Amino acid sequence: MTSESERVDLAPVVGARPENPPRVKRPFVVQVAALRKVAGTTRHEVRQGVIDGLAAVSVTVPDGAPVEADLTLSSYPGGITATGTVSAPWRGECRRCGGPVTGQVVAPVRERFVPAGAANRDEDAYLLVRDEVDLEPLARDAVLLELPLAPLCSEDCRGLCPQCGINRNVDECEEEDLQVEEPQSPGVQLGAEGAGTLGVPPVHDGQASPRCLPQLRVVQRPAGDRSRLVARGGERPTGEAFAALPVAVDAMGGDKAPGEIVAGARQAAEQGKIAVVLVGRPGELGDTGDLPVMAASEVIGMEDDPAHGVRRRKDSSLVRAAEAVRDGRAMAMVSAGNTGATMASALLRMGRLPGVIRPAIATPIPDPNRAWPTVLLDSGANAECSSQMLVQFAEMGATYAHKRYGVERPRVALLSIGEEKSKGTPLVKETHALLADGAGGAGLEFVGNVEGRDFFEGLADVIVTDGFTGNVALKTLEGSLRFLMGALTEILVRPEVRETAEALLPHLMPLATALDPETTGGAMLLGVNGVCVISHGSSTSVAVVNAITVAHDLAVAGLVADVAASVSQAPAD
Repeated sequence: MTSESERVDLAPVVGARPENPPRVKRPFVVQVAALRKVAGTTRHEVRQGVIDGLAAVSVTVPDGAPVEADLTLSSYPGGITATGTVSAPWRGECRRCGGPVTGQVVAPVRERFVPAGAANRDEDAYLLVRDEVDLEPLARDAVLLELPLAPLCSEDCRGLCPQCGINRNVDECEEEDLQVEEPQSPGVQLGAEGAGTLGVPPVHDGQASPRCLPQLRVVQRPAGDRSRLVARGGERPTGEAFAALPVAVDAMGGDKAPGEIVAGARQAAEQGKIAVVLVGRPGELGDTGDLPVMAASEVIGMEDDPAHGVRRRKDSSLVRAAEAVRDGRAMAMVSAGNTGATMASALLRMGRLPGVIRPAIATPIPDPNRAWPTVLLDSGANAECSSQMLVQFAEMGATYAHKRYGVERPRVALLSIGEEKSKGTPLVKETHALLADGAGGAGLEFVGNVEGRDFFEGLADVIVTDGFTGNVALKTLEGSLRFLMGALTEILVRPEVRETAEALLPHLMPLATALDPETTGGAMLLGVNGVCVISHGSSTSVAVVNAITVAHDLAVAGLVADVAASVSQAPAD
């Protein structure tokens, strides 16, 4: 084995490093002709330069700040491997108090550079062109994936008072505990003895996101950027060619995979006449009938870290399903697996739609009193949100309600602690003002605030909130309905009420069916450049059939294009 060493540094030989180092033409390009002559040769490279446009939603690498790649390059018969770290300074705002925060990102790297014409080239490898490797795309991707999404100035930051906006790290707020919900009349509550105000502790915005739903590291694409975090791939088919594409189904995702997933996929293909391709380990799928199988050797489990799983298990069923949509080999994807990994796969492979700040999960909440459900978003993708994000959620949710359920001009409401516009957190109040001024466009009707008790009242077609609150509301509804149905079942099977039960069951069964999440077809990830349906982790074949049907119908109906057209552009920072 031979070795070489080279360092390119933008700092002057004498004196301190300048705050804005001078630019050097192509500082990240490395000549590897000598390295490739003998397989197994290694070289240590430290390259430093400026990469503009490195930004997450609330965190950026300052323009002109140096990005350093400290890598060991190794040759092998098929190309070059790069192993080491990429580091860069960052600055942003504290997610609780809004104060300035700075830090240093150090991203681990292990990637390959392969010639474009190489046989069996991994499409996720970087290009090796004319015995040169350009480390800039690698450094860009590594930094973007590691930038913190919502940093804290300190772990014990007390944040802003939700009532008056005072920074509680600096001043004590005397009004924080004064605002409470007005007592309601006894007739509105369950009983007269329950009337009054409840001392419910507040939910702090610093709490962790729900299990299996970590925050996605969504990045904003600067002009001309060719990062892998935005949509790539060739032209997708259109017209009849697109309509003939299959729905890619993650056969390995879900508590009951692959058995129930394969069974549902077969039913959708045989009964619904929908083209389906299964993605997973062929030897573990059992009887797939006539369905084609796209081989994927790896699985991202329900308990796996989503970001790590998507980045390291590139041959997983989730990643391959998302790539099939991106590359025009499938019209949509469906998964009942790890929710966070499903979102990450769709985001990293399909890319965001132009102008979308962050994707959101839209979940239909069944409403027994009308023919269509209430759409709740975000129900878990983004624990921390801005007012502009909520406006975009309103726009995307209204488009979804119109496209899927035929609601002509969907009524959109904000989830809050009271109907009055003065109620709620600063985020809710700011978003209320924007929507009331028409920020959501003509495609929706903003009807103000609704409370958690209004989900089944038919007051709105779309309810908008941040992902933390939305996920808590969704899980509360699921738990309450499960308890209610279980309690009724336990009562109705008692021998002493048998005759009454026989009379009631024909009337209760339609209600139970309407409230069954298996019938909804799953949640939709809105804002990515493709149709992605996220099914419940415990989905049976019935839920899978409905999810595939929804994915197919919305892809053919052009949901993605309509969502893209509906989104207002975020203001420039």
